[in-house]
This record gives sequence, structure tokens and C-alpha cells, in this order.
Amino acid sequence: MTVIEKAKRSVVCVCVDGVDKGTGVVVAEGKVLTCSHVLGDKENWPSRKFSIKFLGAMIKQAEDGNSGCAERCEATEVEIDGDFVADGDHDLAVLKWTGALPKDVEVSCFSMSYPRALMQVFAFGFPESAKYWGQADFFSMVEQTIHKKTNAVHWTIRSSVVSNSFSGAPIFSQEYGTVIGIAVEIKRMDQTYRNISTGYVIPVPTIVKALPQLKRLLEPSINAEHQRVISKLKADMAAELRSNATAIQKLRDLVPQDVFVGPGSSEEMRIVDCLVEAKM
Repeated sequence: MTVIEKAKRSVVCVCVDGVDKGTGVVVAEGKVLTCSHVLGDKENWPSRKFSIKFLGAMIKQAEDGNSGCAERCEATEVEIDGDFVADGDHDLAVLKWTGALPKDVEVSCFSMSYPRALMQVFAFGFPESAKYWGQADFFSMVEQTIHKKTNAVHWTIRSSVVSNSFSGAPIFSQEYGTVIGIAVEIKRMDQTYRNISTGYVIPVPTIVKALPQLKRLLEPSINAEHQRVISKLKADMAAELRSNATAIQKLRDLVPQDVFVGPGSSEEMRIVDCLVEAKM
């Protein structure tokens, strides 16, 4: 399964009173993260009916030869989870449903790493032109910015595909397929760039700060992602050492001799382990 195929399984279309309004992501069994503005004005929430439709289930339906249009795709009723309330003006909300995670749907993996300029990412949304299949877009993170209301770190993206229906959409790293943030605001640029939208992304660290209760749900995937990144970095460092005889000789002089004794991974990897533990 490719990174993109796996990512699709955690994306949902968020509906209000039966109408597609935005996007969300499965953060745990029975929990979906989205933008609060996707759900409409807060004073009207008690009278609204909320539901979600799983992109993974839609894709499976299509593979089985069934129509994937909105009218024929089964919706799951959800309600706003009052235990997850964002601080201040952060545009975040959590929806909950009862029952097991549907087949062909997965909990997404999250990364606590901040995005970086030119980082390659992708997202799925549900614009009218791609009704119910979930339209993908690939783009780069542009620059870091500070949100005027919350004074929190956001990142900007620019795209010709991303529209308001991408509000609440998880932004995935193209390299790892992990969620690095949530799209919270989409704006059309001026007439000079009328086909381009500017989006604002809340990075995962900012989300966790705004929704401290969410951190407990995300910890398993964050820890797994952390270990995967560390393992990759260590492997890359070991590979670099193998190609640089001078460097490895210098490191031999820096680390304890018992690093080279006994069974285990390669000499280079043991050096890397020692350096990591010593925080060098």
C-alpha cells in the first residue's frame, strides 16, 4: 500500500444537515478532528445534525463497482465531543461516533515535527467538481506565519485545487504519509492570481497545545512516528559513516571502546547509538 493509499483511509467528508461542508481526519477510534467553522455557528450547533462519510469506504465502494456519489454513500451520525474544546480562537473541533472503526478505514499517524519551507505535502478535499471521491492535491509549504487572533504559528500553502471544502483537511507529508497539520482557512488570492488559493495550516504541535486533551489520543501514533524518524536518521548517519573513513576514525576516538565489542548492529550503527545517547 502506497503512502497516498494509506492516507486516504483516514480522511472523512464532514456533513451538516446532510450537506457536505468540509473535511476531517480520524485521530482515534470514534474520534474525528476538523475545523469548528465547518460545523457552522456555535449557537446553532444544538439544532444541527452532523455526519461523516469515510473516504476509505467510498473508495472500497467504487472498487466494488458501486456508485460513489454523495446520495448513495452511507453516512455515519456524529456529535460534537464536548471533552475536546480548543483554547481561545483556535478553529478546531472533535466529532465522535459510537461503534467500531469501519472496515477500510484507519487512524492516521501524526508527526510533532514542524513543517519546513518547500516541504512536499498533499491533502484530500471534497469540492463539487469531484463530488464524493475526494480530490487530492500536491503542493509545497510556503512560509511560516503568525495567526493574528491566536498568535500561534501557522504555515501557508498555495494551490489551484484547494478550496473551502478542504477546511479541516489533514495535510500529509509526501515522504512519510504522516499528518503534519490541519488546513484551517482557505482564501482566494487577488485577480492577478485568481486561480490560486492561499491556505493556512495549523501544525500538529500547535493543535496539541490548543487541545491538550487530544495529546493522549495522538501519543501512540506520535511515538511510533518519532521512533520511525529516529531510526531513519540513525540509518542515514550510519550510511554516511560507512562512506567516510576519516569521519569514522575520528568518531572512534570520541566514543568508548566497548561500543565496538559484542554482537549487535554494524560498527557504524553502534557509534550512532552512542552519540545519540550522549546527545552529541
